[in-house]
Amino acid sequence: MVGVGGPGTSAIAIILREMGHDVSGSDVRESQVLERLRSLGVRINVPHDPKAIVGCDIVTSSAAVRDNNVELTAARAAGAKVMTRAEMLGWISPQATTVAVAGTHGKTT
Repeated sequence: MVGVGGPGTSAIAIILREMGHDVSGSDVRESQVLERLRSLGVRINVPHDPKAIVGCDIVTSSAAVRDNNVELTAARAAGAKVMTRAEMLGWISPQATTVAVAGTHGKTT
């Protein structure tokens, strides 16, 4: 997961781990979020490195990550399936009970 330190992408990483998947990710700098992900068994690389995607079947990224990111480029060249965050959510949703909360303010509380 490229940009795994972001709020949406890190949540997806946690869900995938809870589902029993082997998850790895990268970001541009260390953070408390990355430390939490490590504690849950997510392998983390800082900074982005094209070698980080070796062996990955699916690569997804935060919306903040540019399409020409070195890991996304390497994933495409290696033939890995590259998914947007929204596509990954679409892949996860049928496998679990899903509740959607919408609105402009107060969703985190």
